[in-house]
Amino acid sequence: ADTPQIRTQGDKLKAAADVDDGTEEWGEYVLYRDDAPERLRRELRQIADKGFTGWQRTPEGQGIVGLSFHTDCYQSRRAADITRSGVDELLYHTRHIRLLTRSPNVVRDAERYAEQSDHVTIGMSIPSLDDAARRAIETTAPPPTARYRAMQQLADAGCRVYVSMGPT
Repeated sequence: ADTPQIRTQGDKLKAAADVDDGTEEWGEYVLYRDDAPERLRRELRQIADKGFTGWQRTPEGQGIVGLSFHTDCYQSRRAADITRSGVDELLYHTRHIRLLTRSPNVVRDAERYAEQSDHVTIGMSIPSLDDAARRAIETTAPPPTARYRAMQQLADAGCRVYVSMGPT
């Protein structure tokens, strides 16, 4: 991926993950934001303290927070731990969450998310039902069959689920 953020953050990428070319090495490095849950907690408290009511109204309530629409928040155990803490903060402030992943590991949190199914919806990104085509697009991601099984397990546990088909 070649985004302005990658092009302008070369020094940060080099220092944090020994990345020489962010575009060329895309998908080979992860920058963890371990402080994200604490930063989110501060932001949400500031919003609450100010009495902010500007969240857009939806049938599910006020606004929806999307998690993992750029980088998979379940790609590793460390990322999942950060995600869980962030979800806890959002739920504490009764925010609706739409989480997207490619990882069947999200099933480990099925019970947790089923208990909050009125506020949490879990999506699985599936680019193709053809595993050969998937390997060409996502060389290291789990196969579609594993993702589909994970979605079934989540649904069976009582979670709200959806599929994101892309690229389209």
